[in-house]
Amino acid sequence: MPRVPDWLTRRLRTLPGVRVDVDPLGSRITLHSPGTRPVRYRAIAVSGISGAEATRRATELSKKVGEEHALLAVRSLPSAIRDDLAEAGVSWAEQLTGHLHLQAAPLFIHVEGHGQREPPALPEAGARPTRLIGLSGRCAETLLLLATTPGGLERDITTTRLAALAGVTQPQATYVLHRLEREKVLTPTRSGGRTKSWAVVDAAGLLDLWGAEDTAPVEETQIYVWSRAPQELLQGLARLNDAVEAWALGGAAAANLYAPTLTTYPVATVWIPNAIPVDMVASALDGQVVADGGSVTIRQTAKDPWALHRLSLPTKGTVHLSADVDANESARLRETLRGNQSRPPAADLWGGMSLVSRPRAIIETLRDGRGRYEEIAVALRNSLALTSTTG
Repeated sequence: MPRVPDWLTRRLRTLPGVRVDVDPLGSRITLHSPGTRPVRYRAIAVSGISGAEATRRATELSKKVGEEHALLAVRSLPSAIRDDLAEAGVSWAEQLTGHLHLQAAPLFIHVEGHGQREPPALPEAGARPTRLIGLSGRCAETLLLLATTPGGLERDITTTRLAALAGVTQPQATYVLHRLEREKVLTPTRSGGRTKSWAVVDAAGLLDLWGAEDTAPVEETQIYVWSRAPQELLQGLARLNDAVEAWALGGAAAANLYAPTLTTYPVATVWIPNAIPVDMVASALDGQVVADGGSVTIRQTAKDPWALHRLSLPTKGTVHLSADVDANESARLRETLRGNQSRPPAADLWGGMSLVSRPRAIIETLRDGRGRYEEIAVALRNSLALTSTTG
């Protein structure tokens, strides 16, 4: 049976507050941290990780160790492969760089290496870098909501907190936080060699990065709904509340309600759950699906990342954030956000409306890029007063 590499044993024993037990005759490692249950790993030596196919093989290999967790022991990795492994929930250690990433509950440790520079990534046909797409993008959206809410919520952000608020796994939250630390939009607080938490220090840079990277495939369908005026068309969207569990007005139409800029109403783009047939929505709006010339654009994408932080406008009363997250702090955050997610101007006109969050409305408006849409995005962005390290 392969033994635990000596360099890996030495690397693990540098972790403060962690006791390491190594099977002298095998590949098993047990990590003990005060106040938590032991975490058991099996070290697996892997060489030649250089692309998407190798990442897939390494991920599959990590699933074949039963109740133990796989710990890949490698010489060094390119950043893109690190991101892929972290998003897949794989732990690894690098001999040449000292880079270490452990993600098995309840022990989550990430240490940036300081040794030899990483080798360049080897391009493959069809390969793409891991980006702030989908649920990872929703992590960025959550951080932006924290950063634009009074009360210092942009500080003391932990993996557990972000995972609960963004509705993602702790490994995925870990990956996003460390990625954004490398991008200098978050700053860490460290103690004893570990990262305890992060703070958002460049919200403007975070918004720009998310907007540039969140290019997940979107399915668009045109619906023609007759109305006497654009305002009447938008108000009629409230009928969707009785037809689907979740929906949200997005893009420039939402941004223009948050920050009224144009005297006309932009084309209505509406997000609905990926599993909902568009015909059902068309029927609820007394419309029909058309090949072109529609008055409403229906958008759908995998995992519905837009839905968690949508803002719902009741006919009367306070705006509330529709976030279905099972965590006590999430309830507290939603209460705080109610004060920040104030009713858009003339909100009484839009009773029953559901909107994507302000940060998401900005990036969608810029992506649509039609005519004067950029003016709307700039107006909404300015209203958020985003922090920036570049002034």
